[in-house]
Amino acid sequence: MVRDSRKMVLLKGGSAQPIVRIFNCAGVEKARFVWNGGVIIGMGWTSDERLLLVDMVGEVAVYDIHGQRLPIEFSLGVACGQEKLLDCVVYAGGIVGLTYENSIWVIADLSDVRPQRLADVDVSASPQCMAVRVSPAHGVEV
Repeated sequence: MVRDSRKMVLLKGGSAQPIVRIFNCAGVEKARFVWNGGVIIGMGWTSDERLLLVDMVGEVAVYDIHGQRLPIEFSLGVACGQEKLLDCVVYAGGIVGLTYENSIWVIADLSDVRPQRLADVDVSASPQCMAVRVSPAHGVEV
């Protein structure tokens, strides 16, 4: 959990630095850490219980369930970073990012990080939501 930095809130005491908090399913806080990266666009858990935080330029930081940063860093690619991310979905085995230019970038396999651009979205306005489906026959579909 992290506060949406695009919304104004009254700060009473505490720190103005963004803090990411990890809770268990019963709502008990298990870990917290200060986020020093860019604006978080998406975050989620992988199937092997790693927390991925994706910032606006597509940089991905990886944490364990105890909030310890792992020495794994990668990105959705330079072109994705230039277009800036509008939305991002982290799913069990990968990441999908939608840019402000309506380009969709995918890392389909986190063990072999290779960002790929999917076919352009032919719409006049940016999509309001995304869903990811992985099938053996077609791979990643958005």
